[in-house]
Amino acid sequence: MTKAQAFKVKAKQLMPQQDDLQAIEDSVDSYDEIDDIMFHKGEYIGGMAAVIIELIKEGERA
Repeated sequence: MTKAQAFKVKAKQLMPQQDDLQAIEDSVDSYDEIDDIMFHKGEYIGGMAAVIIELIKEGERA
């Protein structure tokens, strides 16, 4: 599973009403790239994405 796929799963779980969080290619495999893509959509979406990324990273460390 790529990082984008993991991101989309977590985003759908936490914020199912935010379709913008699903608008990312499945092939993206970098949290930095996901962060950049989401912040280009706006600070609100980018902020949510940053939190989701940190939650995923925390789960990976567990």
